[in-house]
Amino acid sequence: MKAISLSILSRVFHLMKDGKQRTGSDVARELHIVHTTALHALRVLNEQGEVHIRRYGKNKTGTLAAVWIIGAGENAVRPTPVSKKERRRRARVRVASVEIEMREPFRPFRDPMVVALFGEYHGSAA
Repeated sequence: MKAISLSILSRVFHLMKDGKQRTGSDVARELHIVHTTALHALRVLNEQGEVHIRRYGKNKTGTLAAVWIIGAGENAVRPTPVSKKERRRRARVRVASVEIEMREPFRPFRDPMVVALFGEYHGSAA
């Protein structure tokens, strides 16, 4: 494992002592350190039993991020990622149930002169 300075570890530990739940990005932002260094420090503190992962939440970009909290405890289980195919299927189900009932029949744009000569569009004569 990569070496990390004791000053970084102590700064992260003292920040987490207030009991707030924080992501690695939050720790990095508040301590003005690099994100990977903050995550590494949190992992080291986790191995020592000082902090644990409370839950997983979405960050600003929509990806999963571990939410850390002070104290010993069991780490939350990381949820399995949802495949792109499954996300599309879920979106189609949501849209299909609402929009299909509300859609109007297809009516292409007809030039007013064409409408005057031939009448309104009534679909294909089958």
